[in-house]
Amino acid sequence: MTTQVVCPDFWFAIPSIVLEDCSTLREKTEKIGMIARAAAIFAVAKICVYGVAGKSKDETKFLKLILEYLELPQYLRKRVYPISEDLRFAGLLPPLRIPSHLVAADESKVRVGDIRDGIVIRKDGKLFADVGLRNYVALSGDATSNQRVTVRIESVGNGLSASIIDRSSIGSYWGYSVKAYSSLRELFNSLKPAFAILTSRKGDNIQERWNTLTYRIGGAQNTLVVFGSPKHGLPEILEHERFSPPPNSVILNTIPKQAVETVRTEEAIVATLAILNLART
Repeated sequence: MTTQVVCPDFWFAIPSIVLEDCSTLREKTEKIGMIARAAAIFAVAKICVYGVAGKSKDETKFLKLILEYLELPQYLRKRVYPISEDLRFAGLLPPLRIPSHLVAADESKVRVGDIRDGIVIRKDGKLFADVGLRNYVALSGDATSNQRVTVRIESVGNGLSASIIDRSSIGSYWGYSVKAYSSLRELFNSLKPAFAILTSRKGDNIQERWNTLTYRIGGAQNTLVVFGSPKHGLPEILEHERFSPPPNSVILNTIPKQAVETVRTEEAIVATLAILNLART
């Protein structure tokens, strides 16, 4: 697997009712796994979940749980997540295989400059980090117990030591974050995306807007792509909220020649991001 440096500020938003076409916990878990895989494949930095009042069951808490569980490196999951009914089908989730998901390594093969995610451990008044190795790594920097951190190995002799770094300094894709909002209106007011694409079958044909689209994406510090739910498209959600998209947004049909009656949200995410990925180069 090769990882290229791509636009770090590419986001997408899904409604809290996106699971309304799923009848079982297994179906819900598998669907979220597909959404997370799409985010990882196209290097999405932020997944937003927005509430839709009065429409189906709000699944914000469950969506965040599974999305964040998948994004966390496997070697940290047992430390962070206790056994729960919501994670009953976690074993069916596809691995993301993103750069932060390192396999357990022989400490003798760890090198200065290696970057790993970890959980902060305080022991005898000193800070350490569990980074998936046999022993904890001595940690420098300011952190609290059980905090998730990204660290850079600073020394390998006489015990490993590391310093906390900002993920934005890595320079390549490291994973996504998950943020929840009470509504689409709150999402836009809080996030203030530089450019937004709202997807709808009733939107403009993406082919007809392609030149403008590539120009806007290329010049924006961040781009937000918004999706509706299986039974409630974005026009209906916008009308329900009485919310008008800001001027720096467009409504596009990203699958203008669909031959099926409806496109599932997880399918729309993959298809849309695949197309928009061409505009990011």
